[in-house]
Amino acid sequence: MMKNLTLLFILFSFYACAQETKTYDLKEESTSYTSREVDRMAVYEGCEVYPTAQENVTYFSSKMNQKFIQLFNSKFDHTKLPKGVVKITYVIGKEGKLKDIKGQGVEELIPYALEVFNEINKDIIYQPAIKNGVPVDVKFSMPFRLQ
Repeated sequence: MMKNLTLLFILFSFYACAQETKTYDLKEESTSYTSREVDRMAVYEGCEVYPTAQENVTYFSSKMNQKFIQLFNSKFDHTKLPKGVVKITYVIGKEGKLKDIKGQGVEELIPYALEVFNEINKDIIYQPAIKNGVPVDVKFSMPFRLQ
């Protein structure tokens, strides 16, 4: 009888250890929207708020591109760098700060582009995008043509 109990205990222990376990992440899941999915696009101070998200995106892109090219040209001798396009993708968080900043494109240009982009945005607090009356994260990407 004792042998049977011992064998049963060993088999049960082995079975219990062999069970698949799942890990659940208790962090709140963050959803990022596109500019077309929000009611009001995120804007930075001094940026005008237009009636439609698309008008805000156009104005924002234009202003950001101007600042980017101006700072890039003042910091780096672009004649010694390769030419090409770098696309910077990022999220403007519901707290008004940038996060998840990434660059893609001409590999040699990415570090320069990210340096300039981060410098432009280091002190800017954005008014977050709004969806259904609530601040939300919004995904954004901007291509920069460096010649």
